[in-house]
Amino acid sequence: MRRVFPNLALPLNLEIGFGGGEYLFHRAQAFPEQNFIGAEPYENGVAKFLSLLATAWDVEALEARNVRVYDDDVRDLIGKMPNNLLDRIDIMFPDPWPKSRHHRRRLINHVFVQELERVLRPEGMLCIATDHEGYLEVVLSLIQRFPNFCWQASCAADWQKPWYGVHTRYAEKAEIAGRRCYYLDFVLKK
Repeated sequence: MRRVFPNLALPLNLEIGFGGGEYLFHRAQAFPEQNFIGAEPYENGVAKFLSLLATAWDVEALEARNVRVYDDDVRDLIGKMPNNLLDRIDIMFPDPWPKSRHHRRRLINHVFVQELERVLRPEGMLCIATDHEGYLEVVLSLIQRFPNFCWQASCAADWQKPWYGVHTRYAEKAEIAGRRCYYLDFVLKK
C-alpha cells in the first residue's frame, strides 16, 4: 500500500462500483486529508471518472492526489487486503439482479460481507445505497446476521437521505422512475 499512497496514516476509503465516479469525486475533493480507492470493473465508468478528474484537476498532479482506481473485480482486491485496513466502504446502487435465477450474481452475499468485516477497521463504516426494496430487505437481513455491524439509523429519515447530499445518476434515475432510494450505514464494533 505504501507505493499506492504516500501517506498511509490518512484514513483509507473504498468505493465499490463507482459508476461514473460522481460520488467518489465529491468525497475525494471534500476530504483531501483522506485516501480513496475507487473500484469499477467497467471501462466506460473508469473512463468517465478519469475524464472528470482530468477536467477538474491538473493531470500532472493526479499521482499526488488522494484517489486511486482499481479497474477489475473488487473481490480480488479485497481478498489481497490485510485485516483492519479500511476506514469506510461505500457501495452505491449495486445491481440488484432482481430475477430469482440471477440472485447468485449479487455482490452482497454472506461471504462478501465476511470479507468486508475483515478489512474494515474497528469503528469503520459500511455504507450501502439501493433503490430496490427487495434488495434492501436482503441486505438488512444479511447484515443483521453479523453482530459486529451496528446499523446507525434511529428513524426512517436517517436512511432516506443521501450522504453528503451527493446525488448519483443512479439515484436520479430512480427518483425519475418514482423509486425511493435507501442509504444504509453500519459501524463495525470494536
